[in-house]
Amino acid sequence: MDDLGKIRATVSQFLTLRRTFVLVVFAGIFAFCTRAATDPDLWWHLSTGKLIVHSGGVPHTDPFSYSCAGQPWVAHEWLSEVFIYGVYRLARWSGLIVAFATATVGGFFFLYLRCLGKPYLAALLTLFGLFACSPVLGVRPQMLSFLLVSVLLWILERSEANRKSLWWIPFIFVLWVNLHGAYAAGVLILMIFTLAATWRSHDSWRLFIVLLISLIGIAVNPNGLRMYSYPFEVIHSASMQNYIAEWFSPDFHKLAYAPFMILILALVVAFAVSPHKPSTRDLVLLLGTLWVALASVRHIPLFVLISIPVLARCLRALNWPGEKWADTHNRRNISLARSSFHATFVVIAVLFASAQVTKVCNTQKAGQDRLYPSGAVAFLKSHTLPPNVFGYYDWGGYLIWSLYPEQRVYIDGRADVYGDSIFRQFSDTYQLRHDWRRGLLGACTVVVPTSSALAAGLRVDNNWFTSYADEKAAVFQARYSESDRRCAPVSTIRSGNFTPAPSPKDARI
Repeated sequence: MDDLGKIRATVSQFLTLRRTFVLVVFAGIFAFCTRAATDPDLWWHLSTGKLIVHSGGVPHTDPFSYSCAGQPWVAHEWLSEVFIYGVYRLARWSGLIVAFATATVGGFFFLYLRCLGKPYLAALLTLFGLFACSPVLGVRPQMLSFLLVSVLLWILERSEANRKSLWWIPFIFVLWVNLHGAYAAGVLILMIFTLAATWRSHDSWRLFIVLLISLIGIAVNPNGLRMYSYPFEVIHSASMQNYIAEWFSPDFHKLAYAPFMILILALVVAFAVSPHKPSTRDLVLLLGTLWVALASVRHIPLFVLISIPVLARCLRALNWPGEKWADTHNRRNISLARSSFHATFVVIAVLFASAQVTKVCNTQKAGQDRLYPSGAVAFLKSHTLPPNVFGYYDWGGYLIWSLYPEQRVYIDGRADVYGDSIFRQFSDTYQLRHDWRRGLLGACTVVVPTSSALAAGLRVDNNWFTSYADEKAAVFQARYSESDRRCAPVSTIRSGNFTPAPSPKDARI
């Protein structure tokens, strides 16, 4: 047989219907997980990574704001931020988009491996889990946690047949505690598996040792013992629960959360009709993750990782007819014509995924300009202005990435740094409520949406003048006074002379 014949034979043996189906499905999952890098927190993650790389150390106090300058800051995602900045330096936005899509697909792949009924039932349920997770997917450190939770569950479930795999878990936690705060969820999952093994009188001593080593490993981080309490401090933060959208409960009036609601209903129906009954361990994990998912949108992926394999076991116990059909049509040695047909489907799927990646990468800049004040930032960069920018909350990270260290912000996405009082004051100032001017103390520049209440208020305030405005953002600057020399206008301008408007009604835009 010549080389071409060997290649054809290999392809014929490999591209069975099952494998073709799995490859096509995961190409589609990759395309679906490819999202533009526009998360509001991404910008200060990039800035933190840059700061760590250039300074050679992890910050422990806030370097980015003037409202909390020098206040303690637990940079718990420092390794994720170094990773994000490193990928950005090497491959810019395209690299970040592909890297986080790959990490997310990895999480779904390990979910698929844990499901019964492979490939068809397992793949279809994995796809359904993907749609349920859709609102929180993106270029963000949380996707690294999604991958690690999925890997942890895969190891724990297969450890009943392979105990040696458990010894990988402490290494996962040492990595995880430096990547993202969701390692606390991993600890709780590991505890539940350990208690369940003890309750069933199984050989649980290895799990106890692994749990103990993993708990010790959490201390291996730049913040030391603080990381034992930090996740619980965040969970009980009123500012996160009240002001950050992803910490809100899912709004089932929105179509984006329909798959999550259907998944809950599907579990209820499956428990009612299936002869398979979930174990106590699975019920505890299901109820716990359902509770946190209903409390906060960001926890929906945890529920998906627990619920999809349980649903697969319930449906498999119903003798799903598709499996018999799959066995009948899964011949290992298929004809060259059929293998070519399968290869064509795979190629089309790969081309589709590639086209989606190209489309997302090509529209990255347009997406940034649509969501963030690029024009206002270009104006601020072209002028030498006094420091301290009071910016819109969702733009805080973008302003840090664009203007630091020349400018510092009032607030950004690091809710744990600012606390409830700063968040309340920002909300009051932005919406012109109560003592709203108090939030502007110390600010020399304000950058907010042009249509916001604060922009309308500052246009008629004699203490401020408009120096720039477009359809998205307006820039206001404090008028110079002898009592506040800090905000005195600077005469040396990179792009030419800059003269403050004499009054709000005569302000030049």
